[in-house]
Amino acid sequence: MDLCLGPATILGFVATVATGTFTPPDIQTYIGVNYGNLDSAIELRNPIGKYGIEYEPTENIRLFFEHISSPVQCNDNPGINHLGVKFLVPVSDYSKLYIGVSAHDPDFDRKNSLSNPIISIGGEAGDDVKFYTEYLTDVTNFDNGRLGVGVKLFFK
Repeated sequence: MDLCLGPATILGFVATVATGTFTPPDIQTYIGVNYGNLDSAIELRNPIGKYGIEYEPTENIRLFFEHISSPVQCNDNPGINHLGVKFLVPVSDYSKLYIGVSAHDPDFDRKNSLSNPIISIGGEAGDDVKFYTEYLTDVTNFDNGRLGVGVKLFFK
């Protein structure tokens, strides 16, 4: 497996860790990895890497920005970059279910055929390390989404 970590990926990783380290604790950043089905509107190979930032102004709302790309796929630049909101349903102190809506720039994010809005449906468990499963798709082609499972490491 060849890694294709270009300058933008390395800069994004460093910026994510630094932002999480130097911002207030209620603004969280994360890096993560997930595996999922490959026959979808998202044209990325496994494993898929993620980094992002999120803020929960209430117990049931999360605002987020997330970058998704594949560290083993050299031609995936610039990956998928989406901004949105997730509506949370706490299941326990350490687990939540969610449904979210987000948007991206399809002209900039060339390695997918997602239209706007993007829908995310999932669940997560954990605190500083979260295990999650998520279905990511769009409203125009709901059955052509990507189901993935993974882990995120948070920086607070």
